[in-house]
Amino acid sequence: MAEEDQEEGSVCQELQVLQSIYLEELEISRGDRVELRITLHPATGDDAESQYVRLTLHLSLPPQYPDDPPEISVTNPRGLFDKQIHSITDILHRTAAQQSVGGPLLYELIEKGKEMLTASNIPRGHCVICLYGFQEGDSLTKTPCFSSLPSFTLPGTICQALPGREPGRELVCFVSGMSGKSDL
Repeated sequence: MAEEDQEEGSVCQELQVLQSIYLEELEISRGDRVELRITLHPATGDDAESQYVRLTLHLSLPPQYPDDPPEISVTNPRGLFDKQIHSITDILHRTAAQQSVGGPLLYELIEKGKEMLTASNIPRGHCVICLYGFQEGDSLTKTPCFSSLPSFTLPGTICQALPGREPGRELVCFVSGMSGKSDL
């Protein structure tokens, strides 16, 4: 009983540390299981305009955490191919399996996810409008939902020239139809 209380206390302490690090980014819900949700972006300093990928990481803690690893899932990926998403998920699962020896693991998983997004922070594939193949160093326009367009395309040029493109203005992406606040 005392060991169980100590384990529960260490989990609460780990969650408090995470809340102090990630402030408004981290959502924690408690029910049958403790669930964590955080939207991850690549490490680009304060330059949000150069963030071309993101995802939401979900961590579900089993009752035996930290002795058993958390369940890991990814939702809302933007700017990533399916192969990249599967690779990120696989690496996070391997990290959890290797490190799950009864100690804190959540911070390491979150930071590993950010590290992998930073390495993948180049739009891949083709423009959905003109089918241009993205290349490193291209000048891109990013919509609020993280759709990327070459700046030389007509939609990219229109996006760049939109009046009232000040930060915080509500914009609708003509690629996905999603709306969001402009961070440009």
